Amino acid sequence: MRHLSKAGLLLVLMSFTLILAGCTDPSLGVSISGVEDGKVYSGEVIPVVSVEDPAVEVTMVLNGDPYFGDPISKDGIYNLVVTATDGEQTVTRDLNFRIKTGMKNYQLIDQFDAFEGFTTENDASISHNANPDYVMAGKYSLRVDKTGSDARSMVRLRDYHPNFVSNLSKYNRLGFWVYFPDVNLLRPDAALIVNFWTPSGQKSINYPIDNLKNGWNYVEINLLDNPELDLRTINLIEFQVRTADGSTAMTYYYDEIAIWYQE
Repeated sequence: MRHLSKAGLLLVLMSFTLILAGCTDPSLGVSISGVEDGKVYSGEVIPVVSVEDPAVEVTMVLNGDPYFGDPISKDGIYNLVVTATDGEQTVTRDLNFRIKTGMKNYQLIDQFDAFEGFTTENDASISHNANPDYVMAGKYSLRVDKTGSDARSMVRLRDYHPNFVSNLSKYNRLGFWVYFPDVNLLRPDAALIVNFWTPSGQKSINYPIDNLKNGWNYVEINLLDNPELDLRTINLIEFQVRTADGSTAMTYYYDEIAIWYQE
C-alpha cells in the first residue's frame, strides 16, 4: 500500500474511503486519514492518502498550491483537494479544516446535521439547507430568507437546543461561518450583531461591514469585548443581520457555530 505523506505519525485517526465510481475491485480504493472535513484542530495535522493499487495516481492541492504531505501547523483555514485517477475515471474529495493553536474547551454548537433549537424574529425565515454550494463544513447549513419587510433579520439560538451552553465562563470566543451574496447590501456600521440575552437584559457585540466579503466569512468574536456581559447566565444568543434599508431582500447562510477558550 502506498502512503502519500512525509510523516508516519497521525495525530487524528478519523478516516474515510474513496472508491472510484463503477469499479468493484477493492484494490482501487483510496483512503484519507489525518484530517476530517469541517473539523477544527488545536495543533499540527498531517493528511495522509493511501492507495492499494499503484496504478492509481493521486494529487493533492492545499489552498490552491500543490501539496506533498508535509505537516500543517500554522494557524489558518485550509482547503485540501485530493484527486485520484486510474487513467479512465477520476474521483475528487474536497476537505475544509482549520487550525487554531492555543484553543481549549472547544464545543461545537451546531453544524446543522439536524434542524432544531432555532427561532426567528422580524424579517427572517429559516430552513435546513443541503445544497453543497452553500455549505462550508459538513453536509448542511442554516438558510435564512429575508424578504424585505424590515432592515433586521434575527436568528435566535435557544436554550432548548441540544448543545446550548448557558454558562460560558469557561469560554472567551464564539465563532461561526456566515455567507453573504452581496455585502454591499448590508448596513456599514452594523452589518452583523450578536446579542446575548441574560436575566439582566441584552448585551451586544457589533461586527461592521469592513471585515466582511461576498461569499463565506469566518466570524470570531471575543466574548470579553463587552465587560458588562455576564457569561454565567446566557438565556439565548441572537444573530442579527441588518441591511442598509428595510426593503432589501437577501438569502444568506450560517454554518459551524462553536465556542472555545483561546489562550
